[in-house]
Amino acid sequence: MPDRRLVGLLGIALVVATVVTGVTFNVREEEKVVMLATQVPEAVQCQTKATLVHSFDFMVAQDLPDVVVRCAFLAKPPESVYGIPWGQAGLAQKQLVQGLLDGLEGTVAQKPYQTYELTTDTGSELTIVDFTEAMTMLAGEDRVKDFYTIFVIERLPGGNVSFYRGVMDFFFNRDSTIAQISYSGRNMSKTFRSELMGESAEGYPALSEIPSGKIRFQNLLAGQKVHVEVTVQTESMLCQEGVFRLLRLDTGYGLGAMVVERIGYTPIPMDRG
Repeated sequence: MPDRRLVGLLGIALVVATVVTGVTFNVREEEKVVMLATQVPEAVQCQTKATLVHSFDFMVAQDLPDVVVRCAFLAKPPESVYGIPWGQAGLAQKQLVQGLLDGLEGTVAQKPYQTYELTTDTGSELTIVDFTEAMTMLAGEDRVKDFYTIFVIERLPGGNVSFYRGVMDFFFNRDSTIAQISYSGRNMSKTFRSELMGESAEGYPALSEIPSGKIRFQNLLAGQKVHVEVTVQTESMLCQEGVFRLLRLDTGYGLGAMVVERIGYTPIPMDRG
């Protein structure tokens, strides 16, 4: 059982992420994996019986023994969750967070968090801080899906700052939302289904066989294309503000393509009877 205080502090850490030195990758390095196409819904109608699909296609530019696809979904939390106005965390909080991270770093061979810098097409600057490895060590890989482990600070061109938190997974609350994950490509095709599919899940590998937010592909050949598709049922999804999907492709040779896409949502229809 992870220390709940530690879990909470990991969340608070992201408010002051800009003052913490992490492992920063250059996302403009020569790509060994190319993202060919992505698809996300324009909007999600939360807590309404509906099905949506999000997908992406990538191609390897050279023979690669190992490609790991990582997917995260994030949304804006209410400010009251952390009780600290964005950009106004005091010195005490900064020192507390830095001490926590230094302590974590001292217990493992490498830093348990990573940071990434990314500029969007609209000019926003994103600082992405990923604590998934730390939470995996604390909670175990089978439970990391239950925690917010990835956070983003967005600096808008006008100077405003937005804050996001999310899960490293193919959608929020996978046990009650993700019905199916499938992938296909040259000489490969596999579909995983959850209990949400009812009887139609029989005969398919269980969705639980796919780790939280991660699919590993091995021995891909130059020019090989892969399509990944996720089917989600939104009836049990809580309404979120500022939702976006983050995709990352790791090759073992440094960070490959990273894609951030925004998704709108439609509030629950109100009964005006």
